Amino acid sequence: MFLDDLKKEALAHKIEYIHILPFSYEKYKSVVVALLPYYAGEYFSCLSRYTRGLDYHVAGKQILNGILAPLAQRYEFSYRVYVDISPLDERRLALKAGLGFLGKNNLVINEKYGSYCFIATAVTEMEVGTEPQPIKNCIGCGACIRHCPGKAISEESVDYLRCLSRINQEKKISTGQADLISRQESCWGCDICQTVCPCNRNPKISPISAFTRELILNISDIDSLSNRTFRQKYGKYSFAYKGRAIVERNLKLIRNKH
Repeated sequence: MFLDDLKKEALAHKIEYIHILPFSYEKYKSVVVALLPYYAGEYFSCLSRYTRGLDYHVAGKQILNGILAPLAQRYEFSYRVYVDISPLDERRLALKAGLGFLGKNNLVINEKYGSYCFIATAVTEMEVGTEPQPIKNCIGCGACIRHCPGKAISEESVDYLRCLSRINQEKKISTGQADLISRQESCWGCDICQTVCPCNRNPKISPISAFTRELILNISDIDSLSNRTFRQKYGKYSFAYKGRAIVERNLKLIRNKH
């Protein structure tokens, strides 16, 4: 009954993939896991696809709170929402909930939206008896391994210290890392392991307006902005959380190389 109501509320917020699992954490007894698709279409940009729309931390919490608030009132339970910044293993929970399978790049891949999805979770006081869903497997084509610019992906694991998406967000980088950034097009994040994945050949556009409207594709004006004006203009996008300097450095490295 609760799962049916959960899915009904989720669909009202345009969320198709959501599940609840038994889960023990502090006083909580279950966990709601939802996929928030963010693919907005193909555009040329120096920003990774995930950060072109509004900040997913904020939007994700608003969406999951919107789904759970009326249910919490109806069923009388408390809950706590997490999006990305979480003590929970969100990927494992999404797999256990049957929302997708794990790629070699360690991203959850959904049958409809590919890997272009955020994961939102909420621990709740609800007691549920839902059995975990079977976990599917990656087809193992190796495309993400072959094309990863930092050679971070192997058959066995992902070395995040070599991942471009991590490197170009670091404050301090080595000469070798600066050279890696300069040879790419993205000044924030990296989509290469996703764009080469066969499961992402035809992803559906996200129905969530926060991720498809007010897209930021060009930040070439960054050189003329103060830290304050940078925050004012781009503060509602996730790439802005570390400030202007890192993004500006990456852009200069790319411009100088090209």
